Amino acid sequence: MLRIIVERSMDSAVLRCSGRLVAGEEVLRLREVVMCLADKRSVQLDLAGVEAIDAAGLGLLISLHTLGHAVGFKLQVRNPVRRVCELLKLARLESVLDIPPSDETEVQSNAGASSSDGHFGGALKSPTYIKDKLFARPESHSPRSAPLPRR
Repeated sequence: MLRIIVERSMDSAVLRCSGRLVAGEEVLRLREVVMCLADKRSVQLDLAGVEAIDAAGLGLLISLHTLGHAVGFKLQVRNPVRRVCELLKLARLESVLDIPPSDETEVQSNAGASSSDGHFGGALKSPTYIKDKLFARPESHSPRSAPLPRR
């Protein structure tokens, strides 16, 4: 299960993610949350608590990056744990995505620390919070949005 805590300011938002970013509800939930924040100038995904990511999660990061360019916000991926960072490098996504080096990432890579050192700690009552309120999701299943046309 993916848990998301959203912190908003006037022109930016930070999404603190923890859990697994894998195909299914997790990917759809993160996409919905980011799309609701498309009016911001900067959206930061803090992946410090994401312990696993699969191809759907990697694809979502690229999709959100593309959405940001189309809509006008800058997507930044922050604090990926070592395992996620290695997958991003393996897929050569670090050259596409904006992933600033963090002090914690540098310490882990230099000291050879385990990936559990960067995990997000904290008990969450609900999967998604926005200013301490549950993220409202429609009860009925709406049709998925059509993919952007290729050029």
